Amino acid sequence: MKKQFLFVGMIILSALFITSCGGAGEVNPNGGNNGGGDNVPATFTKKVVVEKFTGEWCGYCPAAGSFYDDMVAKHGSKFIGVAIHAGSGADRYKDNQACKDMYAFHWRVTNKPGNTRVGFPNVMFDRKKSLTTQTIFNGYGSGAWAGQVDKALAEPAKAGLAISSKVEGTNLVVNVSYHLKEALDGEYAITVLVVENGLDGSKQASAQQPYTQNHVLRGLLTNDNGYLIDATVVGKTESFEANDFDISEFNKDNLEVIAFLHKNGSSFDDNEIVNGQIAHVGKTVDFD
Repeated sequence: MKKQFLFVGMIILSALFITSCGGAGEVNPNGGNNGGGDNVPATFTKKVVVEKFTGEWCGYCPAAGSFYDDMVAKHGSKFIGVAIHAGSGADRYKDNQACKDMYAFHWRVTNKPGNTRVGFPNVMFDRKKSLTTQTIFNGYGSGAWAGQVDKALAEPAKAGLAISSKVEGTNLVVNVSYHLKEALDGEYAITVLVVENGLDGSKQASAQQPYTQNHVLRGLLTNDNGYLIDATVVGKTESFEANDFDISEFNKDNLEVIAFLHKNGSSFDDNEIVNGQIAHVGKTVDFD
């Protein structure tokens, strides 16, 4: 009974924290409608979530953008890219509150103590250490990055996610379902965010024009730390609703919803993304 009260209290606190975060929507733990998660396969497909720090002022960043496009062409929805615009230079997309929140989060939580800066372009592969260095942040190198993607996709999937979404007026409502194949030790959460493709890249430094900005982070439907789940519940599909996110400033046809399940570690090397899912706004993607 004590454990049950503790878990309920954790969910209540989680919901309060999520709804109070600037730039985030609201999360209703009792509002999920199974999120499209009607069919649970015997095994889930492992997908890799790659978070990139970029900016229009960054002359080396177009190469990283091309890498993203190449990986999507090669791996399809198994490669899930997020572009976080930040840095000190001029950039039309970095003032988005979601980019500010996520950049601050990674600086605070995943940046190795003693580092003086987060480089551009740097990427994280499932928030794990690289193949060749003892850091989560990986400076640009197409060969090493491709190897890191292959390594991540070869890992077994401990959990799966499903997404369904709809637009009510200008409000985006997303249902997320998740299903764990094994219990996970530690604090785990699910982050839900929105990215936009097809944005103008005419001001991108050193880019061969015309250049298009893709995978650009536009909104958080949870907060940057995610929606806390009970990672000890195995073999049962759970769901929740993330809503109250205004998409009127964006091109609905170019928006995608991303959800990923991750560990919230206590230090820079104790974080990981277990698995992710991606779907176009208004579409349903079941467990796969």
